[in-house]
Amino acid sequence: GLRYVKASMLIKHNKRCLIVASATGHIGTSGGCPDTDDYHIHKESIIRGIRLIGEHVYIVGPARVIYRRTGVKEWQLFNQGTQDDLMIKNIKNGNRSEYSYAFLSIDGFSESDMYAVGNKGEAWHYDGTKWTVIDLPTNSDLHKVHCAKDGNVYISGDDYTILRGKGDKWDFILNSTIDHPFSTHLFEAIAWFKDALYIGTSEGLYKYIDNRFEKIPLTPPELVSK
Repeated sequence: GLRYVKASMLIKHNKRCLIVASATGHIGTSGGCPDTDDYHIHKESIIRGIRLIGEHVYIVGPARVIYRRTGVKEWQLFNQGTQDDLMIKNIKNGNRSEYSYAFLSIDGFSESDMYAVGNKGEAWHYDGTKWTVIDLPTNSDLHKVHCAKDGNVYISGDDYTILRGKGDKWDFILNSTIDHPFSTHLFEAIAWFKDALYIGTSEGLYKYIDNRFEKIPLTPPELVSK
């Protein structure tokens, strides 16, 4: 009965290794993993995102935590600098919870060029040495970050938010003031595939191309009711 299962695929020695993590903190491996016995509950117990970047799998969660997998049931804390004094003070005083500071997604072009995003418009960048905050033009909760093959970083979230950019330069593909075909305001899935951006919503799958959103039919035509 686990919900919000997220998965990351490792390919080593021509074998595929599936690493899965749930929001309840359960982590397991299967497939061609040399460590198929790796099934445990992570000590943080809450996991919001998982991603293979370079040679390592990374997970993110509340209080801006980031962990890097270094071995069987071995995770290295990797968020040095993200837990600033203001965050610690707010959590300690009960002004905000650790979940309101949660990182929800992580991705990267390499292990020295990574992005993490989360609640209230938070975004951070790792340059191989340290994490630094990015000033985005939104305060919406950000659910997904994707480093695409076109060299851009795409971020999607609440309030019809889809951002494109890199570093300190960002622009809106979509927000609440831009015309759109959606009735849902939350975008939790976004990915680049064959020279186009795809957005997953509760209404279905959309392709963004030529500055417009095109809905992708997922049901074969012969199965659609007339």
